[in-house]
Amino acid sequence: MENIEKLKKAIAEIGNRLVGCRKHCAGVAHGKSDDIVLPRYLVLETEERTRQRGSVIVGINPGQIWRDETEYYKEHGTNYETMVDYWRIRIMNLKYYTWLKRIPDNLGLRGPILWTELVKCTSKVKGTLPPLETFRICISNFLSKELESVPRSWPLIAAGKYVYQALAFRFPNRIVIGVPHPTGSYGHFQKLFSKLNNKKMLKVFKPELRKMWSSGCGKAAWLNAKRKRIE
Repeated sequence: MENIEKLKKAIAEIGNRLVGCRKHCAGVAHGKSDDIVLPRYLVLETEERTRQRGSVIVGINPGQIWRDETEYYKEHGTNYETMVDYWRIRIMNLKYYTWLKRIPDNLGLRGPILWTELVKCTSKVKGTLPPLETFRICISNFLSKELESVPRSWPLIAAGKYVYQALAFRFPNRIVIGVPHPTGSYGHFQKLFSKLNNKKMLKVFKPELRKMWSSGCGKAAWLNAKRKRIE
């Protein structure tokens, strides 16, 4: 990708605004006493990626912040660079990320990956989602701006049905591919891959997905792992 440095700069600018966001939207956690809770996990991954077509992988919102993450921010500062550093040190090798990365890799999308979320803040109550208005505000202020910087040819890969539906409705001119949540309790994500090689996607999905690249933007597809078909 010729404009990778330009993209890095654009995402960093959004990231700096993100970690400084103080809108205090409903349903999300805020720092109390000595706690530090940042809007986080907007990362452009370029290491060991090529300059070919990339992808955007979107989650619903970050999980609960860990104590050592809070301590890391206290020691190194609450800025975008620190958040990205912690993500690389502690987060990027979690199953959620390594498993989701199989999707673009299987589809020949070897370029950079923009890791992002619909809502950038942790839920106030574990196991619950913020209200719809919070999703509307955060998507408008951040995700929509991120996607303005990303090439239109990069598909949006949605982690989970809720994210897939949100992206398909909100961004009708983008290619959207929905997959089961990688760490979901039913294990549907793993059923997208061969039992003999859990890094190889089942062949039944690939022909239809590859057609999406040549048919222009605006296509949406949900990978139904249980029925082994695209919907």
